[in-house]
Amino acid sequence: MSGEPSLAEIGSTQILIIDDDDHDVDIVGNLLQRMQLFPVNLHHSKTLVEGVAFLHSYPVVDLVLLDQSLSGAFELEAFYSVHNAFPQLPIILWVRVPTKALP
Repeated sequence: MSGEPSLAEIGSTQILIIDDDDHDVDIVGNLLQRMQLFPVNLHHSKTLVEGVAFLHSYPVVDLVLLDQSLSGAFELEAFYSVHNAFPQLPIILWVRVPTKALP
C-alpha cells in the first residue's frame, strides 16, 4: 500500500492491528464496526516486521493495537520496537489471557 490515504480513508481514524491471530483481528474489527463511535479504517499486519514497515510506508496511522504475545517477540520487545521508531504514536498493548473451558 502506498503512503497516500485514499479518499475513503480521509477523515477516518487509521488503526493498525499487529497480531498474528486473525480471530483477534476479526473480534476487534467487528466490535469497532458495531459501536460506530467514529469512522475507522483498520489495517492489519501479522508480524512485527510487517507492522513497522507499514508504519514507515503509511505515516497517517493514528493508533496501533499490538498483541504482546506476538510470535517472534519476547516480552515487551514488540512494544519497544514500535515505540522507539514512532515515539509519538499511541500504542495499546494487549495480553491474551487464557480462559477456562466452559463446563
